[in-house]
Amino acid sequence: MRNIVPESRVAEVRYPRRIRFADQSKTGIVLGAEQEYRPLITWCLRALPGMDGHRLAKVALALVRNAHHHSRSGEPGGTVRVVLDRGRAWLPHLLVIDDGPPDPPHLTYPRLERVSAHSGLALVERLTVYWDWSWRWNGAAVRPLTVHAVLESQDR
Repeated sequence: MRNIVPESRVAEVRYPRRIRFADQSKTGIVLGAEQEYRPLITWCLRALPGMDGHRLAKVALALVRNAHHHSRSGEPGGTVRVVLDRGRAWLPHLLVIDDGPPDPPHLTYPRLERVSAHSGLALVERLTVYWDWSWRWNGAAVRPLTVHAVLESQDR
Protein backbone atom coordinates (compact mmCIF):
# COMPACT_ATOMS: atom_id res chain seq x y z
CA MET A 1 0.00 0.00 0.00
CA ARG A 2 1.38 3.43 -0.97
CA ASN A 3 1.58 6.26 1.48
CA ILE A 4 -0.51 9.08 0.21
CA VAL A 5 0.42 12.41 1.69
CA PRO A 6 -2.58 14.70 1.89
CA GLU A 7 -2.23 18.01 0.14
CA SER A 8 -1.69 20.78 2.63
CA ARG A 9 -4.26 23.49 2.23
CA VAL A 10 -3.03 26.97 2.73
CA ALA A 11 -5.70 29.56 3.10
CA GLU A 12 -5.66 31.89 0.13
CA VAL A 13 -5.08 35.47 1.18
CA ARG A 14 -7.65 37.80 -0.29
CA TYR A 15 -7.05 41.46 -0.99
CA PRO A 16 -7.82 44.17 -0.21
CA ARG A 17 -7.59 43.80 3.56
CA ARG A 18 -8.09 46.48 6.16
CA ILE A 19 -5.29 47.19 8.64
CA ARG A 20 -6.50 47.88 12.16
CA PHE A 21 -4.53 50.09 14.54
CA ALA A 22 -4.94 50.70 18.27
CA ASP A 23 -4.44 54.40 17.50
CA GLN A 24 -7.75 55.54 16.01
CA SER A 25 -6.07 58.34 14.07
CA LYS A 26 -4.50 55.67 11.83
CA THR A 27 -6.18 53.52 9.24
CA GLY A 28 -4.79 51.30 6.51
CA ILE A 29 -5.39 48.89 3.66
CA VAL A 30 -3.31 46.11 2.10
CA LEU A 31 -3.61 45.61 -1.65
CA GLY A 32 -2.41 42.66 -3.66
CA ALA A 33 -0.52 42.65 -6.94
CA GLU A 34 -3.73 42.99 -8.94
CA GLN A 35 -4.07 46.35 -10.58
CA GLU A 36 -7.65 46.85 -9.45
CA TYR A 37 -7.79 50.27 -7.80
CA ARG A 38 -11.48 50.79 -6.96
CA PRO A 39 -11.08 49.48 -3.39
CA LEU A 40 -8.19 51.90 -2.82
CA ILE A 41 -10.18 54.87 -4.10
CA THR A 42 -13.20 53.92 -1.98
CA TRP A 43 -10.97 53.55 1.09
CA CYS A 44 -9.43 57.01 0.48
CA LEU A 45 -12.81 58.70 0.09
CA ARG A 46 -14.00 57.15 3.35
CA ALA A 47 -10.76 57.89 5.23
CA LEU A 48 -10.87 61.64 4.49
CA PRO A 49 -14.20 63.24 3.66
CA GLY A 50 -14.72 65.96 1.06
CA MET A 51 -12.09 67.27 -1.30
CA ASP A 52 -9.29 65.97 0.94
CA GLY A 53 -10.44 62.44 0.14
CA HIS A 54 -10.24 63.11 -3.59
CA ARG A 55 -6.70 64.50 -3.28
CA LEU A 56 -5.73 61.58 -1.05
CA ALA A 57 -7.11 59.18 -3.68
CA LYS A 58 -5.07 60.82 -6.46
CA VAL A 59 -1.83 60.72 -4.45
CA ALA A 60 -2.38 57.18 -3.15
CA LEU A 61 -3.32 55.91 -6.61
CA ALA A 62 -0.18 57.41 -8.16
CA LEU A 63 2.04 55.86 -5.47
CA VAL A 64 0.38 52.45 -5.57
CA ARG A 65 0.60 52.34 -9.37
CA ASN A 66 4.30 53.21 -9.09
CA ALA A 67 4.74 50.43 -6.52
CA HIS A 68 3.04 47.93 -8.83
CA HIS A 69 5.15 49.05 -11.77
CA HIS A 70 8.58 49.49 -10.16
CA SER A 71 8.73 47.02 -7.26
CA ARG A 72 8.10 43.43 -6.26
CA SER A 73 4.60 44.51 -5.26
CA GLY A 74 3.44 44.08 -8.85
CA GLU A 75 4.72 40.51 -9.04
CA PRO A 76 2.54 37.50 -8.13
CA GLY A 77 2.11 37.41 -4.36
CA GLY A 78 3.19 41.04 -3.99
CA THR A 79 1.48 43.51 -1.71
CA VAL A 80 1.29 47.24 -1.11
CA ARG A 81 0.36 48.63 2.31
CA VAL A 82 -1.27 52.05 2.45
CA VAL A 83 -1.52 53.80 5.81
CA LEU A 84 -3.11 57.14 6.62
CA ASP A 85 -2.19 58.94 9.84
CA ARG A 86 -4.61 61.76 10.70
CA GLY A 87 -2.94 62.44 14.06
CA ARG A 88 -1.53 65.83 13.06
CA ALA A 89 -4.20 68.47 12.73
CA TRP A 90 -4.66 69.62 9.11
CA LEU A 91 -1.65 67.60 7.87
CA PRO A 92 -2.65 64.00 7.07
CA HIS A 93 0.38 61.74 6.50
CA LEU A 94 0.19 59.00 3.88
CA LEU A 95 2.58 56.04 3.86
CA VAL A 96 2.76 53.66 0.90
CA ILE A 97 4.92 50.63 1.64
CA ASP A 98 5.87 48.28 -1.20
CA ASP A 99 7.80 45.00 -1.25
CA GLY A 100 11.05 46.64 -2.31
CA PRO A 101 12.76 46.97 -5.66
CA PRO A 102 13.43 43.98 -7.89
CA ASP A 103 16.80 42.31 -7.53
CA PRO A 104 19.84 44.06 -9.01
CA PRO A 105 20.61 45.18 -11.65
CA HIS A 106 17.12 46.71 -11.48
CA LEU A 107 17.66 48.54 -8.18
CA THR A 108 15.76 51.80 -8.47
CA TYR A 109 14.48 54.40 -6.07
CA PRO A 110 11.75 57.04 -6.32
CA ARG A 111 12.97 60.18 -8.04
CA LEU A 112 11.17 63.08 -9.57
CA GLU A 113 11.98 63.42 -13.25
CA ARG A 114 11.58 67.10 -14.11
CA VAL A 115 11.14 66.30 -17.81
CA SER A 116 8.17 64.04 -17.03
CA ALA A 117 5.56 66.48 -15.76
CA HIS A 118 2.82 63.83 -15.90
CA SER A 119 4.58 61.10 -13.94
CA GLY A 120 3.12 59.75 -10.72
CA LEU A 121 5.73 61.51 -8.60
CA ALA A 122 5.13 64.81 -10.42
CA LEU A 123 1.47 64.51 -9.38
CA VAL A 124 2.54 63.73 -5.81
CA GLU A 125 4.84 66.77 -5.87
CA ARG A 126 1.94 69.03 -6.96
CA LEU A 127 -0.65 67.70 -4.52
CA THR A 128 1.42 67.39 -1.32
CA VAL A 129 3.34 69.79 0.88
CA TYR A 130 6.15 67.27 1.36
CA TRP A 131 7.16 63.79 0.29
CA ASP A 132 10.19 61.57 0.68
CA TRP A 133 11.09 57.91 0.73
CA SER A 134 13.08 55.44 2.79
CA TRP A 135 13.97 51.81 2.60
CA ARG A 136 15.09 49.09 4.94
CA TRP A 137 18.21 47.04 4.27
CA ASN A 138 18.01 43.47 5.53
CA GLY A 139 21.72 42.73 5.00
CA ALA A 140 21.28 41.28 1.53
CA ALA A 141 18.62 43.32 -0.20
CA VAL A 142 16.38 46.35 0.07
CA ARG A 143 13.04 45.51 1.71
CA PRO A 144 10.54 47.31 1.92
CA LEU A 145 10.46 50.79 0.39
CA THR A 146 8.20 53.44 1.94
CA VAL A 147 7.04 56.64 0.31
CA HIS A 148 5.83 59.18 2.86
CA ALA A 149 3.63 62.06 1.66
CA VAL A 150 2.11 64.90 3.68
CA LEU A 151 -1.09 66.49 2.45
CA GLU A 152 -2.49 69.78 3.62
CA SER A 153 -6.14 69.65 4.57
CA GLN A 154 -8.33 71.93 2.46
CA ASP A 155 -11.56 71.00 4.25
CA ARG A 156 -11.32 73.05 7.44
